[in-house]
Amino acid sequence: MEKVILTMTTVPSRLQNKSPYGFKAVIYSLMNQAYENFELHLNIPEVNKKTNQPYVIPEWLEELNNSWVRRNVMRIHRTKDYGPVTKLYPTVQRIKDPNRIIIVVDDDLIYDSRMIEEHLKLRKKNNK
Repeated sequence: MEKVILTMTTVPSRLQNKSPYGFKAVIYSLMNQAYENFELHLNIPEVNKKTNQPYVIPEWLEELNNSWVRRNVMRIHRTKDYGPVTKLYPTVQRIKDPNRIIIVVDDDLIYDSRMIEEHLKLRKKNNK
């Protein structure tokens, strides 16, 4: 089973959104993937370079990170704000295996639990 990296970033306002259908729901949808061999990399800058607003990691996300890190699934990576490419660039810098599959995900979509599996199926089908 191939290791997959899901990578993303967000903006300060989404981190602080307390709606049950907001960022929290996105994270839970990603953490509940049927595919088991994956990691979720959250590239979270210290400060938003456009607004100078700090990124404050909410307590629920810290707690979730602490519990999922032990299972080698979720990783919060503090980084510089590179703009929109922050969702991918820091992850590419960290990953040493050039054949690792990296899937960029958005911070405002709820994902089906089979998203990774379906992505890999379509990748295999299209590589023939």
